[in-house]
Amino acid sequence: MQKSDPLNDTKPLSSKELAISDSGPTEIQVLDNQLFWLETRPKEKGRNTLLTLNNSGKVLELTPNPFNVQTKVYGYGGKGYVATEHGVFFINHGDGRLYQISVTGIRPITKRRYSICFADLHWDASHNRIIAVQESNRKGKEASHRIVAINIRSGEVQTLDKGQDFYSSPRVSPCGKKLAFIYWNHPNMPWDETKLKILTLSKTGSPLEEQRLGIDNESIGQPEWSHNDLFFISDRNGYWNLYKFDGREIECCFADKNDYADPPWTLGAASYAIIDCNLLALARTSSAGCLVLVNHKKQRATEIKMSSGGVSFNYLTRFREGFCCVSQYPERLPQLLYYSLTDKKEIVLQRAGEFNFPSSTLQKPSHIEFPTRDGSKAWAQIYKPCSSKERKHYKSPLLLMIHGGPTGNAKSSLNLKAQYYATRGWFVADIDYRGSSGYGREYRQSLLTKWGVQDVSDCEDLTKYMLETMEIDPSKVAIRGSSAGGYTVLAAIANSKTFSAAACHYGISDLEELSDKTHKFESRYIKRLVGGKENLFSRSPINNIPAINCPIIFFHGAKDTVVNPQQSHIIHDALQKSNIKTKYIEFKEEGHGFRIEKNIICAIELEYAFLGEALGVNKAY
Repeated sequence: MQKSDPLNDTKPLSSKELAISDSGPTEIQVLDNQLFWLETRPKEKGRNTLLTLNNSGKVLELTPNPFNVQTKVYGYGGKGYVATEHGVFFINHGDGRLYQISVTGIRPITKRRYSICFADLHWDASHNRIIAVQESNRKGKEASHRIVAINIRSGEVQTLDKGQDFYSSPRVSPCGKKLAFIYWNHPNMPWDETKLKILTLSKTGSPLEEQRLGIDNESIGQPEWSHNDLFFISDRNGYWNLYKFDGREIECCFADKNDYADPPWTLGAASYAIIDCNLLALARTSSAGCLVLVNHKKQRATEIKMSSGGVSFNYLTRFREGFCCVSQYPERLPQLLYYSLTDKKEIVLQRAGEFNFPSSTLQKPSHIEFPTRDGSKAWAQIYKPCSSKERKHYKSPLLLMIHGGPTGNAKSSLNLKAQYYATRGWFVADIDYRGSSGYGREYRQSLLTKWGVQDVSDCEDLTKYMLETMEIDPSKVAIRGSSAGGYTVLAAIANSKTFSAAACHYGISDLEELSDKTHKFESRYIKRLVGGKENLFSRSPINNIPAINCPIIFFHGAKDTVVNPQQSHIIHDALQKSNIKTKYIEFKEEGHGFRIEKNIICAIELEYAFLGEALGVNKAY
């Protein structure tokens, strides 16, 4: 079959190879030198299963099909299991119940109540109970949240704190006398402003006194105890750095103009690990990710040299004489690593899956800075077309990729969607428009009130910069995005003539409808992003359909509770009536994001075929 680029003689990445990208390890935990983690399996309808590495080095599966270790809290879930001396406890997605894994098998702990779900599980060893975030859904009313304790024998639930809109990260001190957790209230998101509360607990585990930490416009997260000291991430100095509270004063462990956390869309993030009373391992989460060893007593940081070439690290946890983490790479799938501080060596404990595509064929992205029309700057990861031949006088198509959030960011780790196009002769640009994370609080907050305007102009400015500096055909420029990125796609093609084709995955077209009907977690977020209720109508692409005249394909999951599938249906139908080339694909089993292998394969193949036909680019699978 003819390839999209006549000068590209490399093998293109297949859709099946792309589908395995979501199978990596996540949510690492350690108990008495035993390691646990979750693995997503696209071949099994995207279910999460719990695995462990036993003392003999063998990997065992603890949750056979049909169990699915996944939580529903806030719509995105997270930290759906906890390992304890009484067995492993986990939340099953199908019924929302808490289960216990022991030597006798798997048994349910809580009752089957579909209106209630739990997440962010934490073991309270002093009182033999599980601390969790509870979400209660009430028909016709906004969901309520609280911090609760679950009796592991009876399943009885006790409320420890309530009255705030949102909670996360409950952590009990080693002595069992203190409980720390994060809370925040509307209209803030957890990356805008959160507070840290510390409860003093009685001998029976009931709350007594409380202490609150936090200032205005400060995002706090990831509290962890080390003896009587409480560590946490905060951006009070403009970047997500590590801090320590000793019961009297708060001090920065190491001030650095880099972020050491990502926006907490899911619960259970772990971007640092406490090694001992002095040392901590931190993961820098900017585009040039690395691991750093911090001695907070000496206020000194040293970069850890990883021989395997990792560029992004997460789920750090103390293990043996060092720590474990999930390491990501530009040219291969993630790996579960153990790093020994004694030997200064890393050991691969688990690989994400079989990926036999030659790494020499993949394109390593380059992180560029480009000028914007307002005299500022933005960033992007650029993938050049994969080819071993001379490219003189040949101009390639360009795909602009828009991440979601919109607080996400473009990592330099393996992006198989970008590689899918690059191995077919395309330039690909993964843009960090204003509002992206990894560049500090000011940059992350710069999109507020300007969503649908600033992000669109950044996309236009990046395209202009690339057309001026690279061999790109200006008539063959496509744009694609998911969720919030899908909104930027729609806003861009409604307000710009830069793009000739588009792909929108579970994107937002009606801001008013989304603001009224989306889940509690993001229910006030939309208004802050666009600058108030008065802009919801004017910034909604559904109200500007006549301005859209480029081909576009839509993808949506029928079970999406974040963005109503009707948002894609309506705008697609309206474009079809206007004789604009368009297509709508709906996956009945999917929600907000696609997890099932056959649907992932179908989506990329249909997307590429549609964009290729619209731009006159020969398709190659």
